[in-house]
Amino acid sequence: MKRKFIFLYGFFAFFLFSCGIQKKIVKASGDVVEQSVQQFWNNYQKQLPDFKAIQIKSKLNANINKKNINVTLKLYIEKDKKIWLNASMLGVTGARALISPAGVKAYEILDRTYIDEELSYLNEQFNVDFFDYEKVQQLLLGQAPLLASLHNYEFTANEASGEYELSYKKNKALKNSNKKGEYIHSFFFDTNYRLRVIKIQDTQNQTEIIANYSEWQNLQGMNLPSVVKILINSQKPGAIELDYNNFTFEEMQAPFKIPSGYSKREVK
Repeated sequence: MKRKFIFLYGFFAFFLFSCGIQKKIVKASGDVVEQSVQQFWNNYQKQLPDFKAIQIKSKLNANINKKNINVTLKLYIEKDKKIWLNASMLGVTGARALISPAGVKAYEILDRTYIDEELSYLNEQFNVDFFDYEKVQQLLLGQAPLLASLHNYEFTANEASGEYELSYKKNKALKNSNKKGEYIHSFFFDTNYRLRVIKIQDTQNQTEIIANYSEWQNLQGMNLPSVVKILINSQKPGAIELDYNNFTFEEMQAPFKIPSGYSKREVK
C-alpha cells in the first residue's frame, strides 16, 4: 500500500512563538479611486514588500484527498532565490522541502521517502501549467501572479464593493472554450491595493483555484498577509490555510539534505 506525503501535500497543494514581530491586523482604509490600469498597477507595486529574506512561523491546516493535516510550519524565503519549509508536530520535524528556480526537493521522515523534481511537479499536483518559482513565491506572499501582460486585463474600480478588479479580457470567450493553456482568471484588491482574492479556472481540466487574503499586516512598513486560504476544486479537491503569526526579517541557515537510505517516490 502506497503511503502519501502527508506533510508535503500541505506544503504545495502548492503552505510557535519566539522573538520576532507578532501579528497586528491592519484593515483597509479610504475609498476606491478611478484611474487607468497602468496607474493602478503602479500603485499596487509601490505597496509590495521589499526584503532580502524573511522567516515566517505559521500554523498549517489543510484537507487534501480527504486527509486532515495540522502542523506547525516554518517558512524561510530568500527573495527570488529559494523557499525553505519545515513542518513539525510537537516540535519534532516531520518533513522538509526546498523550492528554487531549479526545482522541488522534499522528504518525509515517517515514510523515509523523498522527491527531487523539476518545478513542473507543482503543475502536475494542481493540474495546471502556469506555476514557476516566482508564482509560488507570489502565492505565499499575497501577490498577484499575472498570467498575461498587463494590457490583456480589464480594470474596474468598484465603488459599491469597495474594491479594485483586474480581469483577463478573454474571460467571456473562454467560458465556452476548452483552449489548453489559457485560464479564466481575475484578481480583486482592497482600497489600499492589497490583494484580496485570486480566482483561476481551467475549463479544459475542470480545475478551479481560489486564493483568499482577507487579513493583512503592516510590518516595518511592509504589507504581508496574515492568513492565506487556498481552495482547490478539481478531481483532487483540497483546502489549505496558512495562519502567519510571527515574522523575522533576517537571513538564516536553511539546511536541506535528503538523508541517506531514503527511497525516491515515483511521480506519476
